[in-house]
Amino acid sequence: MDSTNPAGPPTPAPTRPSWWQTTAARLAFVGAAAVLMAVNEALGVFAMLAALVLLWVRRKSVGHPWRVWQRGCASFGAFLLCTIVAGVAHPVPDEPRTSAKAGATATPAPAEDSTPRPAAKAPDYAGKRLDKALEAAKRAGYGTARHDASDRKRKIVAASGWTVCFQRTTKDGSVDLAAVKTAEPCPEHDGEPLPWPTMSDVTQKSWASARKALVARGIDRKSIRAEAAYSNDTLPEGGGHDRWTVCTQDPRAGARVQPRDTVTLKLTAPRNDCPSADVDYPQLPDRDHDGTPDYRDHHDDRPGASKGGSSGGSSSSGGGGGSSSNDTSGSGGTPPGDAGNGSSSSGSSSTGGSSNSSTGGSGGSVGTVHPGAFCSPPGATGRTAAGTAMVCGPAADNRNRWHAA
Repeated sequence: MDSTNPAGPPTPAPTRPSWWQTTAARLAFVGAAAVLMAVNEALGVFAMLAALVLLWVRRKSVGHPWRVWQRGCASFGAFLLCTIVAGVAHPVPDEPRTSAKAGATATPAPAEDSTPRPAAKAPDYAGKRLDKALEAAKRAGYGTARHDASDRKRKIVAASGWTVCFQRTTKDGSVDLAAVKTAEPCPEHDGEPLPWPTMSDVTQKSWASARKALVARGIDRKSIRAEAAYSNDTLPEGGGHDRWTVCTQDPRAGARVQPRDTVTLKLTAPRNDCPSADVDYPQLPDRDHDGTPDYRDHHDDRPGASKGGSSGGSSSSGGGGGSSSNDTSGSGGTPPGDAGNGSSSSGSSSTGGSSNSSTGGSGGSVGTVHPGAFCSPPGATGRTAAGTAMVCGPAADNRNRWHAA
């Protein structure tokens, strides 16, 4: 007897939906679309459309968990959420308002310009410091430019060290300032050489007249200095050389003198002639070799010489006296009795008188000497008034002077 199964065939197990078909996944897609809409509007629109498609799609083997009306409400809610997010994150700019008349557009009022309007004619900035002139021109509303007024076309780096000479207004309304360095003279026209003052010939003029003439030509008084023309002469202390004669000048006549140049005038006393140009180190006559020229040396320091001047020794006879003066040359010639010629003789004698003489041979003793005074010949010896032994020899200036033995 055949047996039958009263229960029938077995029921197959239900198929589980994919993860993207679950309710949680569909809601997550809608939220992601809203977030992308806030970040980028175009990307958000694409994500919203993808979320709407996922709300409606289903597999044939698996039924949709939502009913039709539920899917419609979810789609509307997703669209509304994305629209709100887009309006907040990406607002549309307001359009310009139109006037009451058709086709007429309201023109916004122009903003006030805070830049000052330039005057019809620029002020004159000539003679002003360049940096101050540039600031004043900018405050007046002008554009500015600057350049060297000389023909050297130097670049202006520090405007505070330049002075304005010329100016011109360009086609665009800017002010172009031409300047030179402070203490430089302005050229006659923009772009020409600087008119530096030139030296004039002031030789044979007095110091006072020469300096006045140079200052009149534009040379700075402080740059003019005086020196003695002779190497063993000095200018009077306290500046009493206004009447001294100019022998030489440096720079020469016709040379240009710039601000940093020094003008040197070499002078000699009115009673002296100017030295020869062939002598490198000219000297005035100095009979006693003490470094002081004869024309202003009132004491003859040579041994045996009279302290009162240039007279020689004297002799006397009983009952009467007579004196004879040695012949000395005020012009600097070597007089008789100079210790440098190897011997000296002074005085004369008369009947019943006596003669006083002193001699100094080469290298011998010449009697009383003064330390530091010029001497001759080298090797000669002597003593000071205090009795200190002295010898004639080269000193620090390579000239023979008396020094301690």
